[in-house]
Amino acid sequence: MSVFRRMATIAFVLSGLLLGGAVPLRADHHRCAQRIHEAEWKLRRSIRRHGENSAQAEYRRHRLEELREVCHVRHERAEQREERREERHEEHVEHEHGY
Repeated sequence: MSVFRRMATIAFVLSGLLLGGAVPLRADHHRCAQRIHEAEWKLRRSIRRHGENSAQAEYRRHRLEELREVCHVRHERAEQREERREERHEEHVEHEHGY
């Protein structure tokens, strides 16, 4: 196999790995956004039905804050994984080309 074909194959495989990692990050972010939106709606509904300082509204506030924290942590971890993946790719390219 020629050097050009080998490099093209490696580039294709690595680009698929890099792009493949980005899709789950966006999908997870979208799911979190949907869950937060639903939790906000439930809080507004509880406030309308039971009052601003009701136990039900306090419960919904608590759940909303927990969900926001969980989504934030997941997003941070996913970004860190993506950064590590990119660093490994750069190291691989540097090693392959002798930089």
